[in-house]
Amino acid sequence: MKIFGDIKKLESLPPTKTLLMADPKYYEVSYAINVHMIDEKGELKSVDKSGALRQWLNLKREFENHNLKVEVVPAAAGLPDLVFTANQSLSLPGGRVLLSKMKSEQRAPEVEKLKSWYQKQGTINFYQMENIFESMGDLIWYSRKKLFFGGYGFRTDEQALEEMYRVTNIPIIGLKLQMEEFYHLDTCFSVLDEESLAYFPEAFDKQTNEFLKSWFKNIIILDEEEAINNFAGNCYCPDGKNVFLQNGSKKFEKNLRELNFNPVAVDTSEFIKGGGSVFCMKLPLFL
Repeated sequence: MKIFGDIKKLESLPPTKTLLMADPKYYEVSYAINVHMIDEKGELKSVDKSGALRQWLNLKREFENHNLKVEVVPAAAGLPDLVFTANQSLSLPGGRVLLSKMKSEQRAPEVEKLKSWYQKQGTINFYQMENIFESMGDLIWYSRKKLFFGGYGFRTDEQALEEMYRVTNIPIIGLKLQMEEFYHLDTCFSVLDEESLAYFPEAFDKQTNEFLKSWFKNIIILDEEEAINNFAGNCYCPDGKNVFLQNGSKKFEKNLRELNFNPVAVDTSEFIKGGGSVFCMKLPLFL
């Protein structure tokens, strides 16, 4: 675990009710860059494209039904993972955008596609990360405060978190990941509000677990099967109340209700084949 900056005096984070998603027209599993993309026979998983479109449209509709505005990046042939918009860029208060440096060569061109989209909206304040950095796959806001929990070890380099702090002056609590099933922080770690966390402890070392116990009042320990197969930790709570998550996570839903959260279950099973779910498929925008 690494801490960058002062985590004792935190500024408030401006609210955002706009999300960025990407048209899933070309989404498929055409290469393997995480263990979820391979089936029991060692072959690439097959995507039901019409099913994926239905799931994407339903997720977008659920966001909109909960008072969130959704902007959409056009699909791009040859970039099947563009749909996971949490990864290519980071929108910051004040209109600044940090551009990721993707670890896999297959996904690297996605960054320019996102930059082009921002430019069409009038954004001119960009910073290109120098170290391997996959944005909100490994950066999670601490509720309504200017503080990030940052994952490193598989996709994002530890040096990227230091760079990120240097160029933004936003403190970061760096958490080292240690299970290949959870290659991004957002696959196993979800901040629900300032007092509440849902996560899978085995993805982290003892020091990290002890720190998290001291930081959060309420902790939901994710069931292993729900965490790995249902991507329960890849949920999204935009307002401290409603939690969008993959359906079928019954234990997690029960735990959420006990803490007075409202589970909003959706089906993202076609996207789990690519290694992502609800959190991966959107990016909060500060416009």
